[in-house]
Formats: sequence, structure tokens, C-alpha cells
Amino acid sequence: MSSSERFLADNNQGLTLPHIFSNSSNESVDATKNFIGLMFVLLIGLFLAFIIWKKCLFEKYGAYLPIDKNIDVQQLNKRKVFMSTKTYSVFKNMFFPLLNKLDMDYWSTHCGVDGYLYLLFQRRFFKLTQYMTGISVFA
Repeated sequence: MSSSERFLADNNQGLTLPHIFSNSSNESVDATKNFIGLMFVLLIGLFLAFIIWKKCLFEKYGAYLPIDKNIDVQQLNKRKVFMSTKTYSVFKNMFFPLLNKLDMDYWSTHCGVDGYLYLLFQRRFFKLTQYMTGISVFA
């Protein structure tokens, strides 16, 4: 008899999911506590990843964002005009409006049409993911 067969023979309930954050007799309470606990761990992990990214990469190397929208001027000057910063608040105030507005002229100039279409696809896919998550949580 293998060890898994012995475990199943000793345990009449069969295999169940481990109760990580709670261990009560009520399964719905256990599932809720596990969900809340796992979301808390996930948020802590994301927060730590953000802090590590900010300290190790962003503050050390900074960010460069192209400013000029007119590609004809850039080709005449043979250079691109960039904004450089190592401060997260300046980066956030400059980059998030560009990302939220998703101006076709700006993104197609600096990323190309393929890059702009990919960003547009990612935005639509993210919205679809949010809708599907909402439907599955509330259904």
C-alpha cells in the first residue's frame, strides 16, 4: 500500500483543500476567510514588488518620456526630446494622463502603429477581464 493510499484509508473525508487561514466546521466561513487572507497576502506581495521596483530600478535609473508629438520636427532635428525624472510623483503626473487619454498621435509617433494598437488591445482586454471578474464574483 502506497503512502497516498494509506492517507486516504486513514482519512475518511478524502482529500480536501487545506485551510490556510481558518479551520472551523463551517465551510463557507472557511472559504471566506481563506479568500480574504489570500487577497491580503497578494496585496502585500504587490506592494513589496512595487517598493522593490521603485527603490532598485526607478530611483537608480529614472524614466525617460518623449515629449514632442510632432515627428516632422524630430526628423528635421535628428533628435528626440525627452523628459527625464527620478521622482515617482513627477513620473506619475506625466505618464498616467498619457496612458489614460491614449492619444493616437502621441503613441503612434513614439511607439508606431503596432505599439499603439497593442496598447489599445491591452486596455480593452483589461476591461473585459474586469467585467468577467465582476460577473464571476457576483454570480
